[in-house]
Amino acid sequence: NVAVMRELLEAGANANAVLPEGETVLMTAARTGSVEAITLLLDRGADVNAQDKFYGESALMWAAAQNHDEAVRILIARGAPVNSRSTLQQISNRRAGQNILSLGNWTPLMYAARENSLDAGRALVKGGADLNLTDPDGATALVIAIINAHYEFGALLLEAGADPNIVDTEAGMGALYAAVDMHRLA
Repeated sequence: NVAVMRELLEAGANANAVLPEGETVLMTAARTGSVEAITLLLDRGADVNAQDKFYGESALMWAAAQNHDEAVRILIARGAPVNSRSTLQQISNRRAGQNILSLGNWTPLMYAARENSLDAGRALVKGGADLNLTDPDGATALVIAIINAHYEFGALLLEAGADPNIVDTEAGMGALYAAVDMHRLA
């Protein structure tokens, strides 16, 4: 509720208020996609670069994952680094070099790819996202889209110029291998 937010901020509420796990008011606004709320918070000094304490995710990552393209555009325009990274995670119980959870160090584009956030993906591409950055396993946003069966997102990345020949460090899997592997699954 932007009207209530405005009144609270005018009464002295902190635009950089943080929950114990590091979630900021701006992150919450980004998750909802309210451009008006995001703009109000940024105008009142909210930190566009703040990251939570669990995964080091930012407002831009949350907006991208939730497919809020207008929120992505305003955050980038107001200084959110389009190629920022979440925190690298230390996962000790990997199986055959693989793990179920992300190792972190993901970009907003990787979050969008995982969730098939096409509109946000287009906004990130237009905002200058590097299409060929890799996660700790060497996977690109293109491969992340494919292994999550988000082929339209993969096509978006290819059409924007993503390199399909980048392979991961564990299995040597590139985009074509991932597509064939996904096709043969039950």
